[in-house]
Amino acid sequence: KVSKAGLSLIKAHEGYRRRAAKLADGRWVVGYSHLATAEKGKQVTKPEAEELLVADLGDVETQIQELVHAPLTQAQFDALASFAFSVGERTFRLSGVVRHINAGRVIDAANAFDVYRRARIDGELVIVDSLVRRRTAEKARFLKVEGGPMPASRVILQAVADPAAVNGAPTETPASVDVDLNGDEAKARRAAVSAHRAASEAANEAISRLRKIMPDPEVEAPGPAAKAAGAEAPTGREADNAPDDHDGAPPPSAAAPSSAFDVPAPYPIRREGAPRPARPIRLEDWDPFAEAEAHKRRLGTDENHSRPDLRLGELFETESFWRWGLGILGVGLLATAVTVMRSFAADPPGAFEAAAWPAAATAGALCVAGAAYLAVRHIAGFDDA
Repeated sequence: KVSKAGLSLIKAHEGYRRRAAKLADGRWVVGYSHLATAEKGKQVTKPEAEELLVADLGDVETQIQELVHAPLTQAQFDALASFAFSVGERTFRLSGVVRHINAGRVIDAANAFDVYRRARIDGELVIVDSLVRRRTAEKARFLKVEGGPMPASRVILQAVADPAAVNGAPTETPASVDVDLNGDEAKARRAAVSAHRAASEAANEAISRLRKIMPDPEVEAPGPAAKAAGAEAPTGREADNAPDDHDGAPPPSAAAPSSAFDVPAPYPIRREGAPRPARPIRLEDWDPFAEAEAHKRRLGTDENHSRPDLRLGELFETESFWRWGLGILGVGLLATAVTVMRSFAADPPGAFEAAAWPAAATAGALCVAGAAYLAVRHIAGFDDA
């Protein structure tokens, strides 16, 4: 059952609506997102709205008990109740949050909260700042440890940057949204953006596009001679993020952030003897001609199809010969047979023709079917032509 702290969490993020308002789909909402008994003109006080919310959460509590098989703390149950009430029954059932909890991966389940931060505003699917904040509050409640926080001493657990965590951050600035709790319409609208912020966002977007067109050149790491000459050592925060072993390879270039949420990933710090992480594939490294040749080899079109000295016996052994031969023969037989049989109405045929031409049409259809089967094998790459 949801605790008072969990109820306060849900109330804070749902918002209290004293007077019923009409939704875009025609339904009415009142109180803390209550739908069942809401109707035009209905008004509720805060205590009444809380009673309706507790009744609505009864179905959510039952759903959590049915779907989650792992033991839960009260804080985890409260967080799941807020999350399920927010995203709905179907999304909650299919979410990675439930899947990771049942697999015993609590931290992965907490990170899965962050996936559900988008909503449609004016027909556009955007990341919403209030959903980011709600997911963060639910995640914090979910990770709360009974008896106090788990120790993470700075002298024992010296934190370093995790590139995977950086990649998990939003790739765009969350949209600011206003929800009017006193109006006649229950609708979210984009909040007004200040001129300074709008100019900053436009400049960041322009810089991001320019960097995609003209990427920064990679800077080579200094060699042993430069280091022996007394290259200046990094200090402060640079020293904390400096790699311990470059192996003579230049560090991956980090593009400048396109927004406040685009944090450039530092050079990955790895322990001695650990494998070097794979470098990202860059567009300039892609060779379309080599890719085309590899594609031709996968489809079996690179050898027997272009050999001028291919012998007649070898030709009969290739699937391409039978594919094209059966296709042409089948279409020819089928077209001829259909044309002749259409004239039977004006000129009745003899017994032999009445039996021969339908048989020819059947044979043509079988040839076309065989050619189609060989074509499918060819496309799927199973032929050895």
